[in-house]
Amino acid sequence: MKIPHKGYMVEFNLSDITRYFPKHEMIYLQDLTQLELYPVGTMQSGWYNLFADENAAVYAIHIEADELIYYGENPFVALENILKNNPLETKRL
Repeated sequence: MKIPHKGYMVEFNLSDITRYFPKHEMIYLQDLTQLELYPVGTMQSGWYNLFADENAAVYAIHIEADELIYYGENPFVALENILKNNPLETKRL
């Protein structure tokens, strides 16, 4: 599913993200963040991959794995914050 917004694209495509985000990088991020993360999509505005944790909270991680952004406690709140470009918390890794 693709959601265009103000010239940006948010895409929820599990096959794409698992192909472009190898398992060893997932393990690295889980060790780094101490979260159990599951891929849910990509944001082509800034090259971020979207992940949800075991509680359905949504995070974006830059493809260089140097920044973790928290967007919301569930996918609906997160999508609203993504479309408004309103991250709730940003952490440099």
